[in-house]
Amino acid sequence: EEPEPTEEPQGDITTEFTSPEFGTAFDFESDLYEGQSGRVTVNSLKPDVEDMIAEYDPSYFKPAEGNIYFLLNVTVENTGGESFSPWLELDPLLIGAEGQEATWAITTIPDDLSDMGELAPGETMTGNMLLEGNKSFLNTKSQLHINLLYGVPVIMLLD
Repeated sequence: EEPEPTEEPQGDITTEFTSPEFGTAFDFESDLYEGQSGRVTVNSLKPDVEDMIAEYDPSYFKPAEGNIYFLLNVTVENTGGESFSPWLELDPLLIGAEGQEATWAITTIPDDLSDMGELAPGETMTGNMLLEGNKSFLNTKSQLHINLLYGVPVIMLLD
C-alpha cells in the first residue's frame, strides 16, 4: 500500500513529501512534455560502494578526498505515450541532516541507467545511478530527493 503524500509549499513549487519504504512505486507525469509519464521505484541506496566499482572497472574515477560513492538502484516504467531517457529525467540528490549534499557522479558502474538508452511506452528498465558525497552521511539521517520529469520531487527520509 502506497503512503499518502502530504503537500507542503516551497516557494512556487509543491513538494510531494513521503516517508516510504524502499520498493514503493511513485507515479509521475512531465510538467514540460505532454505524453511523458511513468512510474519509478527506488529499490535500494547502498553507501560506500567504491570496492564494488573498483572490481567492476579498476580504472574508475575515484571520489574526491573525504567523499564516498552511493549506488542508487531504480526501476522505471514508461506508462505514457512518448519515449524518454530515464537517466535524463531522474535527478537524485541526497541531503544530510547538516545540509551536506551527495550529487550525481560519473564513473563506470554496473547496470548504469545512462547506458540503457530510451524507454519506449510500456517498457520497464532497472538500473543504477551513482551519487558522490562526504563520508559524514554514514553517521546522519538523510533525505533522498528524486525530481521526476521536471515535476513534483519525491522525498524519502532515510535512517
